[in-house]
Amino acid sequence: MPPRAFQSAQPFSGSEPNRRIRWALMAHALEAPDDHRLWARLALNWVEAHTPEHAAKVLDRALLLAPTCPMLLWYRAGVFELLGQDDTARVTYLLLLEQGVDGLAAGECGLGRTLAEGLMSDCFHRLALLDEARGRTREASAWYAEHLASLGEGRHGVYTLDDALILDERRLREAIRLRRDERPGGEPHAVR
Repeated sequence: MPPRAFQSAQPFSGSEPNRRIRWALMAHALEAPDDHRLWARLALNWVEAHTPEHAAKVLDRALLLAPTCPMLLWYRAGVFELLGQDDTARVTYLLLLEQGVDGLAAGECGLGRTLAEGLMSDCFHRLALLDEARGRTREASAWYAEHLASLGEGRHGVYTLDDALILDERRLREAIRLRRDERPGGEPHAVR
């Protein structure tokens, strides 16, 4: 499942208004080639048009202008997930985590402390999902624990405690299935 930022793509993304928006964004990008935020908006428009390969190229250009911009790195990770390049997405989420809350909060592209904490939490969630999909259960569990620890009263990113609980339910079902497969006769072990 793609990151939530990309799940809300416009239902009429191939429509004429979307193409006009894309052309307007490209024209503005030619007028202001150093505006990495404008390039990010253009990349999102390509995602909405269901062409993440174009979005990746646009984001690469934007990242040349602002290589540590949290918004660009988050979008880049999501685009690479859409392209099935999970290892590259994983590395990008790790780059965000390396900046830490203070690094994500401050600077020209700073998000402020609350949004930076939320982005860190979201990265933990995405890493848990990526590792779980690759069968890296130990790593997924560690990221999942970080995600849960980062959630608190009024603290979350796009992924909330409810999202974490859904992830936990899947993991619990998988653990029961694995136990049933390990035991002769298919009976699950007693859960303590």
